[in-house]
Amino acid sequence: MNATVQKALDTVENRLQELIESIASYNPSPAAASALIEADNELEETLEQLDEHQQAYRHILSLRETSKMLDEQLTELLTTLAETRQQVISVPSTKFSVQPREIPFDQLLSYATKIAKYSRPPNPTAFKKYADTVLPPPPPPPQLQEGESKPAEPENAEKLPLGLTQEDMVNTDPLGGMPPFMPWPNEIVMRQGALA
Repeated sequence: MNATVQKALDTVENRLQELIESIASYNPSPAAASALIEADNELEETLEQLDEHQQAYRHILSLRETSKMLDEQLTELLTTLAETRQQVISVPSTKFSVQPREIPFDQLLSYATKIAKYSRPPNPTAFKKYADTVLPPPPPPPQLQEGESKPAEPENAEKLPLGLTQEDMVNTDPLGGMPPFMPWPNEIVMRQGALA
């Protein structure tokens, strides 16, 4: 790049010298002036290239610094990882002397039967069908004629808190009226089927 800039400067100097000589001899040369202008334009383009070159070089130096810093961080991380691996390998493993206990199947089935009433499969569709069959919607209230009073509710009717209806209670607790969920048929059903 230095040679290119030096060449452009020499060209400008030569064209300027030619123009000065033509003026000194009282015979100004328009061609020498045009050549000087062209040389000056070439020198300006060369200086712009020199500026771009310098910016690129500064960017390369910055990238080298960043690469050096990242290499140092990577080396430090790999060293830490290797040290941590050695520490993990040096930790003694736990050895259990107790053998796993085998549970008899009848005891396991008995336990499953006990907890079955507290667990149900997630099947909202079945719950809604069951609620619809167990608690049918209440009939609409009869139309009262003028002068008739509202019939009294039976004394044994269950009163729900906060003015809730049976439908509200089913929506609040859809599992309330369901029988306990059994994950397999009971013994009586099995004796009635092909398993007997």
